Amino acid sequence: MRFIPVIIALLLLPALALVHRYFFYQTMMAPLEAQVKSVLSGDEFAQVKMKMSYLDVLLDGEVPTLAAREQARERAASVWGVRCSVENNHLVVPAQIRAEFKGERLVFHGLLHDEEAFHQITEWLKDGRRGLEIVTDDVSFSPFATQMKQPGGRGTSPSLRALWVLVEVPPSLKIARQGGKFVLTGLLPNKELRDAVLAALQDTKLETVMDGSKLRTGTYIRTVRFTDAKALPEFVRRFFALGDTTSLEADEHGAIFSANVTDEIFADWLPFLEQLGYAETARANLRFFPSIYHLPSRKQESKLPPTSLAALESALRTSTLRFEKNDDSVTSDDAPKLSALRTAILDAGPEAHVVIGVHPGTTGDPKAVLALARKRAEDVRTQLVDRGVPSERLEIVAFSASLAPPSAASPLVGKVELFVK
Repeated sequence: MRFIPVIIALLLLPALALVHRYFFYQTMMAPLEAQVKSVLSGDEFAQVKMKMSYLDVLLDGEVPTLAAREQARERAASVWGVRCSVENNHLVVPAQIRAEFKGERLVFHGLLHDEEAFHQITEWLKDGRRGLEIVTDDVSFSPFATQMKQPGGRGTSPSLRALWVLVEVPPSLKIARQGGKFVLTGLLPNKELRDAVLAALQDTKLETVMDGSKLRTGTYIRTVRFTDAKALPEFVRRFFALGDTTSLEADEHGAIFSANVTDEIFADWLPFLEQLGYAETARANLRFFPSIYHLPSRKQESKLPPTSLAALESALRTSTLRFEKNDDSVTSDDAPKLSALRTAILDAGPEAHVVIGVHPGTTGDPKAVLALARKRAEDVRTQLVDRGVPSERLEIVAFSASLAPPSAASPLVGKVELFVK
């Protein structure tokens, strides 16, 4: 009989528990929730979410530091009548990583989810800066830290983007013609652009040998206006197809073009220079000539033996004709020059073709100025044809007027020059 009270008590316990649970939800839960929320007030707990599971407090959300995470649990557990165990603390802390350069050393500070995540970060940083020394003494790890994504995709954390900018390097490209080959150096953002630049040089058919071993690519290299995937290769092709270019050196800040050009050649380049952002400064580093026939390294179309070519070029240089301001016909004083020209052209053989070029002035009506210049060239051709030079071997060309000085007394205005085509 003495066990009967014990048995009755044991039978009553579930009922008492149910009564307590009912009483808790009806009268105690709301005040306790208010107390827990009260102790979790403050900016650092603004993202904390809590809910009651009978006597247990479950925490979820985000806090700024690991210390704040534990402090939130302790505050919730301090409320009399509830408990907040370690297992019920689901708060997370944002992963944070920052770095600063100290000389050639990149010193890291922060908190990450695990060492594997940090290993991935340091790998692409080392790729961005070859030989970089990385110091990680002030980096800690916690399973309660959030995961971080590598740069490039949506959702990349601000701290990772800041790191990426820290080690990013600007693009650059230098192409020089050395000893019969193209030598390329610099940094481009991807292999596709590098291959397109090499293919553009191959299209010029000037030098078939190319050394691109020092032209590197990588995702750590910035993509800017200069690296336009269409404009850059096409400009490179057109720039070196001229054949009178030495080097091209460009980056995101500017460019230096070493070349001899004409207004017509530059006009062909201009649309691509505008796309690359160099249209305003390109002229400063170029040497302009009145025509392609004035370019120092121009290759003549006329197939002449070297000795015949040299003799004809010498004769043409010494037989330049000059006209007075309004004259459009040669005078009797020019007869010796015309005879010398006739002899030199015929002696060079039937493959010798000659360009008769005139320099229009820049004052007065442009159409009238050009018409006067062409009349002078036509009169020179007529005089040569009358002396026995076949007309099909003589071609008239008007040189660039924009390069002629504005003064009517300029040495270029009224000048007729002859070149081997």
